[in-house]
Parts: sequence; structure tokens; C-alpha cells
Amino acid sequence: MTHPEIKFNSNNLVAIIGAGAMGRGIAEVALSAGHPVVLYNHREITLHTAEAAIRANSARRVEKGRISKAESEAELALLQLSTDLSAIRDAFIVIETIAEDIDLKRQVLSDIEGVIGKDAILATNTSSLSIDRLSSFLKEPRRFVGLHFFNPAPVMKLVEIIPGNRTDNGVTDVVERLVVAWGKRSVTCKPTPGFLVNRLARPFYVEAFRLLDEGFDPPHLVDDALRKAGGFRMGPLELTDLIGQDVNFQVTQQIWESMGYDPKYTPSLRQRSLVEAGLLGRKSGAGVFSYANPDFQSRDAEAASPDDERTHPRPEITVYGDVGPLAPLVARLRETGIAVKEVAATPAFAGSIGIDGGPLLRLTDGRPSERVAGERGRGVVLVDLALDYAQTTLLLLAASSNVSAQDKRAARDVLQLAGIGNPTFVDDTPGLVVARIVACLINEAAALVQQRVTSRDEVETAARLGVNYPLGLLEWRERLDPGWVETVMRNLSELLHPTRYRPTPSFARSQDGYAVKSLAS
Repeated sequence: MTHPEIKFNSNNLVAIIGAGAMGRGIAEVALSAGHPVVLYNHREITLHTAEAAIRANSARRVEKGRISKAESEAELALLQLSTDLSAIRDAFIVIETIAEDIDLKRQVLSDIEGVIGKDAILATNTSSLSIDRLSSFLKEPRRFVGLHFFNPAPVMKLVEIIPGNRTDNGVTDVVERLVVAWGKRSVTCKPTPGFLVNRLARPFYVEAFRLLDEGFDPPHLVDDALRKAGGFRMGPLELTDLIGQDVNFQVTQQIWESMGYDPKYTPSLRQRSLVEAGLLGRKSGAGVFSYANPDFQSRDAEAASPDDERTHPRPEITVYGDVGPLAPLVARLRETGIAVKEVAATPAFAGSIGIDGGPLLRLTDGRPSERVAGERGRGVVLVDLALDYAQTTLLLLAASSNVSAQDKRAARDVLQLAGIGNPTFVDDTPGLVVARIVACLINEAAALVQQRVTSRDEVETAARLGVNYPLGLLEWRERLDPGWVETVMRNLSELLHPTRYRPTPSFARSQDGYAVKSLAS
């Protein structure tokens, strides 16, 4: 059945069901676009709280010069509060924003459907619940669509649009145009568990907790490395404390179950224990970190020891072949006047930076340093991935057991001469931190494209605007050596879990359509 063409303008009535943070935020977005808005909630006190928040936000916009006082008053005059569901009768679109409880949503959506007109669009704002399962209880699933606004809705630019298998194409088209008219950027994806953004982001959280499950310590180094070397705005552990460990764990659990208990999405035992103990993060005062101390944010990696303040000796550097992403480190060493000798590389030494005939610096490939050193017959210091080695202040390192304390100091000296303020040795961890998490993120991005959940461009938009990653993930892959991601994933698969870290083939568009290519392509 084809939905008749729906035309909308700023005079169309928008109804929002639920006056919590998300509901009132979406109401603000619609009001700013000039729509009359009915904000419904069954509790009057919640409506009054929402109205006060909307008015306060409008006043701040006036104060900052974004709108005039007259424009603010005109917008607020378009807002109607109601505890009577019949007030939404004439809405051209109804957006339900209640709690992420599928049984509760089913009941509310059924009630809405009994009130609205036959051609009205019905949308649910959900971050992970199945659109098809929700639509299966509706009389008119053709007009039902998933919308996922991000909190705070007035600020966040991205909106996910998730048409179900029975959603009419015309409805999807109208919603896409509406989102753009509201000043947002939309991405559309198939109704996969977690949709696009939450599924894309799972490795960021899941792998960070897996590192803790495996004994990585101290936890703050995970966040420090991802912020200072990886270029992420927040580390995954502090971010889950901000989101709420219970909320983050629940989404991971839902995706894991909906994906057939795929090991890639298995929730962390460490995170489960935090939730069971009520250590939910900021809202409970403690989670991965304790928030009793107001200065907790200053838990950066340990400052350089007095020994590191000495004048660094001028080392002899030998570069063996193409060192790939580590090339900026070599360039920085040359800029300081250090002589760098380049030699033809044997397969064993290729991609290495030699220091004074001692240890080899190498970018991690997912294997522990002990195994890499064994293949080369020489001590190895593995270097974590960085978004930009020329700007990195913290870099994690792992040394094989045949690297002496003196050789570790030499490795740190070289990296500090190259501009790395705090090279930090950690236990020999497969993939270290940034490399492991970024490789898993890229691998998941490739899977979403391969499975035709969405397009490459939509994945990159979601990475940039939905989760604020420093680069589009597939763009990041292209900046690295060809095949590096696949190599890291294969090595992690061999060392840790055969299916959890399986490499994903990726798609490349051609004139003939989709062609499957290896990540090594």
C-alpha cells in the first residue's frame, strides 16, 4: 500500500508524546522551525517542568543574540501543553519519546493510533528497540518510522531515520525532508539492532571494558590514550560513567541479544558488576571512577620522572624500509637534527625503527611484543596507534622481556626527541589501546556497509556527527597502511577469540554496483 504524498510546511502541527529531556528537546527543535507543537504528558507537573526548561533555553538564545525577544515570544506562543491525548488529533506527525520499554511503547503507540488521522505519520524516538517489532502491533505499520534524536536534541545535528520493513517509502521521504527543514543532518539505515550509531559505537565501549576484563591497569590510561593519542573528545570509560553504566550496559545487552549473541557484542563482566553494585557513574557518585574528588579529571598519565628531565643523548637511528604511520616520528627526529639512516629491509626488520643497534620500535599489529621479538631475534618496543604522531602528548608502549631498562629509557628518549611528551610503558597487551579500539571501530564500520545497513557516506556522517569521532572511520582506514586493520583483527582473532575479532570484508562502489573487496585492498 502506497502512502499518499504528504506535503508539510511550518504550519503543520507537530505532537510530542513525553515531556522528559528528549521530548522537550525535540519540541524546541520543532518550535524553532515555526511549527505549532502539542507537548503531551500524563503528568501535569512534568509538563510544567518541561515548559520552564524550554522557556529558559529560549531566554539563553535571546541573551546570546541567536534570536530576538520577539522571535522567542512568537515561538513560545506556538507551544501547547496537554494531559489530554485528544489534543494531538490534528497532528501531521506524532513523535513518541517515552522510556525505552517495548511493552510500554506498544501500549502508548496503540493509544496514539486510535486518536490521530489516517494519514498522519507516527514516529518513535528510540536508540535501540526494534522498529519492526513495534510496528507489528500497529494497524497501520506503513506510516510508522523510527527516529533517533541525540541528546540534547536542540544541539546535536544528527538524526537517525529507521524505516521498518513495512514503512512506506513516501513516509521515509517526508521524514527525511522534515529533518533537513529542522536544520538537522539525517542518516537512514535498515532496522538493524542498535541502528547505525549505537552499533557503530559498540567497539568503543565494549573493547575498553574488555581491556579491563583482561587485567589492563590503571583504567584511566585507556581514556588518556584515546584522548591524547587517538584524538577522541572523551575516553570510553569516562563517557560510560557520564551516560550511566546501566544505560550503556542495557544497550550493549540489547544489541548482543538481537544479533544472535554474536561474541563481538558480548557485554563486559566488569561493566555488569558495576551495574549490579549500583556503581552507575556520575549519577551515583562512582562508576569506573570515583567522583567524590572534584579534581578526579586530573588523572592524566604520570608526569615524567626527574630522570626524564635530563638532556637526551643523540641516538643513532636506522629506518628499515617503509615504516607507514610511524613516518611522522622519523620526520620529527630529522627536524631535530638527528641523523637517520635508511636501509633496505629484510622481511624480519621491515617497518621498524632501530635505536643504537638496540631495540626496534614498531607499530603494534595486534600481537604481543614477546611474539614479535621472537620472530626478529631482537628486542622490540611496540608503539600504539596515534591519530597524529606530530601532535601526540601521550603514547603507550609495550616492550618484550629482552628489552633492558636502559633500552626502555633509550626508546623513551627517542620518542620524546620526536615530540612525544609522555611515552608510557604498559603491560604487553594485544593491540595496546588505541590501535585495538580503532581497528575494531573500522571493522564494524566496514561491516555496516558490507551488510548494506547503510552507505559509506552515512557511516562516515554517523561517526563524525553522531559520536564525534576525530575522523570518519573508513577515512581513517585509508590513512593507514593497506591491510593494517585486517592484520590487527586477524592477530586479535588468533590470540583472543576466533569470531569476536573476525575481519570484515568491505564494499567499494563501482559503476557495476557493489563489489566485495578485502580490507587488505
